[in-house]
Amino acid sequence: MKKDENSITAELMNKLIFPLSKEVFEAWASNFPTVPFELAIIRGEEILLSRREDDDKFWPNLLNLPGTIIRQNEKFMEAYNRLVKSEVGIEGKDLGTPVFRKCFEFLKGSGDNENPRGHEISLLFQVNTDRIFPKGMFFKLSEIPKDIVSHHRIILDYLQKNKI
Repeated sequence: MKKDENSITAELMNKLIFPLSKEVFEAWASNFPTVPFELAIIRGEEILLSRREDDDKFWPNLLNLPGTIIRQNEKFMEAYNRLVKSEVGIEGKDLGTPVFRKCFEFLKGSGDNENPRGHEISLLFQVNTDRIFPKGMFFKLSEIPKDIVSHHRIILDYLQKNKI
């Protein structure tokens, strides 16, 4: 970038309003690390998965763990509550308090241990439940379908091997 382009970019970055638009977020995520809050909702030997939209740029119509990117100045419990309401269909307080399990790092790329959207430092949390939810589908941890976001397969493998 030229010096004047750097100044313009810095000025525009200072004007960002969160949450970012989809277009701005995708540009941001391809250039800077993001911190997803990934949630393993466990019911006995099953785990809740969601299906991404058909028009998703990176993982169209694939299964994934419920998750969200933690926003600027958002506490992780605020991200949890927003995530549960959006992807599970209930209030976070009704699901319970999540327990931190592990941090995963996925670099930008197209391999199994990589993320095409960008560098992510994913925080995995878990809640156990005996409930049924308005959104998502439960699958046996030992029988996860093949049509899943590739780097989420790594998280699910971890959960299979390290049941709590």
